[in-house]
Amino acid sequence: MVIKAVVFDLDGVTVDSQPAWFEAYRLAAKKFGFEYSNDLAQLTRGIGVIKSARNLVEHYGIPEKNAEFLHLAKESYKDLFYEKTKLIPGVVELLERLRGNFKLALASSSPRFIIEQNFAKFPQLKKFFEVSVAGDEVENTKPAPDIFLLTAKKLAILPENCVVIEDSPAGVEAAKATGMFCIGLLDAGPKKQDISTADKQVQNLKEITPEVISSF
Repeated sequence: MVIKAVVFDLDGVTVDSQPAWFEAYRLAAKKFGFEYSNDLAQLTRGIGVIKSARNLVEHYGIPEKNAEFLHLAKESYKDLFYEKTKLIPGVVELLERLRGNFKLALASSSPRFIIEQNFAKFPQLKKFFEVSVAGDEVENTKPAPDIFLLTAKKLAILPENCVVIEDSPAGVEAAKATGMFCIGLLDAGPKKQDISTADKQVQNLKEITPEVISSF
């Protein structure tokens, strides 16, 4: 087996947008008289804003307010993004290490406007990625395999020749469903997500090298 491409998730692997999304969901929930806390993070991690909003309004018992909740969360996020979103430590260095050895792609459950927003804030990222795929460009977002299948198609590389770097159970499940290998990036927070089905787990991006990628 020859690995030809490395596929990066966006949120949690390339950029740390969790503080911005946490505050966006908190503000949206507050508008309806509810609280959003870390205990509800499993309803929103790695699946995109549309599914996240749907999960939250079902949890709060207001599914008929999904469109309004989604709109509020997205609008709040747009304002919070520039203040709170940062690059994941070591991501640019990792991209530099891998460039020239593998094709690089970005695959996210987030909609296209969020990917472009990140490219605008962090222009040093865009040059690394040969292709990018957003959640609103496929029928089903993670944990369905659609995003990664489209990524492989755009790269013109078979899924089994790709390695995905993911931080969420939904992302790992999606990657494995395509036949891609998966490196799970462990959450630095106290409530670690279960990414035990990944082929390899790392504590940080410094542990990933071209040799590690080629070992699959």
